[in-house]
Amino acid sequence: MPRFRGRLHDARTATVVGRLLGVAVAVCFVTGLISHYLQQPPGWAANVLPSRPVWGYRLTQGLHVATGIAAIPLLLAKLWTVYPRLFGWPPVKSVAHALERLSIAVLVASLLLEIFTGLLDTTQWYPWPFPFRQTHFALAWVATGSVLLHIAVKAPVIAAHWRRGLLGPRPADPDAADRRSFVAAVLTAAGGGTLATVGQAFTPLKVTDLLAPRRPGDGPQSLPVNR
Repeated sequence: MPRFRGRLHDARTATVVGRLLGVAVAVCFVTGLISHYLQQPPGWAANVLPSRPVWGYRLTQGLHVATGIAAIPLLLAKLWTVYPRLFGWPPVKSVAHALERLSIAVLVASLLLEIFTGLLDTTQWYPWPFPFRQTHFALAWVATGSVLLHIAVKAPVIAAHWRRGLLGPRPADPDAADRRSFVAAVLTAAGGGTLATVGQAFTPLKVTDLLAPRRPGDGPQSLPVNR
């Protein structure tokens, strides 16, 4: 069994990064639902869904893409904090433990595929045989449900590490400084990726819009920069 010497592979770091990732997933899910039902409204809602304000869809879809991009470094950081558990021995200790590991496998696979396909959609590249929109919508439910199940299973651990010292004296934490640096680096990566793309929807930041697939007002509107 391999030995992992990194000190930040702990429950506290996983909780700190996980709650940021949870916020990003929640915003992505809600704004994705809005986009889906505005594009393909059910029959009963076709004449009910609002069409105003005119900038509403731009706002929700801008949030969807921005939080989706921010979720990439957050998800990678979360996986880094917990990956040594993949090498725990024995790999399955009980039926309940086997089900928990299976649910985590579904969680990780669905989130990775959801974010990966969503990122490639922003570049209009679809190197897969399945329809993107329907698959992305279905995976969103699987991923969000897996996140909620994971939170329910890990609720005692999350509660214990959500805010240290909340119910008593704050214990000494020799890794606090390193943890703050790690989280700051992750937030810098998430913020940098968002800042380099969000100008497509939030025009005051269009000067930082370095990686967005289209630049409003620059050249033909149907020509993505990546092409």
